[in-house]
Amino acid sequence: MRAKISDFGCMKLLPEGVDSVETATVVGTFGYIDPDYVGSKRVTKKADVYAFGVILMELITGRKANDETLSDDEQNVVRWLRPKIKDTTFLNLIDGTIATDEETIESIKKIAKLAEYCTSQEVESRPD
Repeated sequence: MRAKISDFGCMKLLPEGVDSVETATVVGTFGYIDPDYVGSKRVTKKADVYAFGVILMELITGRKANDETLSDDEQNVVRWLRPKIKDTTFLNLIDGTIATDEETIESIKKIAKLAEYCTSQEVESRPD
């Protein structure tokens, strides 16, 4: 997997003390866009937290944020992985190229919990 940085064209510097901005249209990369932003067109720091959670899920599973070659219920990594994080089969979903020693597995479980927290549908539940 190669690291990629994108969407700096959407970046906007905000004045001190301002923590959100409204946009006329939704911009961003599908799969990383905060669902709350899609509905409200209001960008907050929590949108970045959501995208960070998506990236963590990609790292854990080796899957893309959105893969249209998969079935509808498996295309979006967040919708696919979130319900399975607490499931006993979760370990089967880890990218096969990652070492599976006990220490690594424990770290992956912690990262998965953070990813779940970051991609919460309730914006207020996400970490700062």
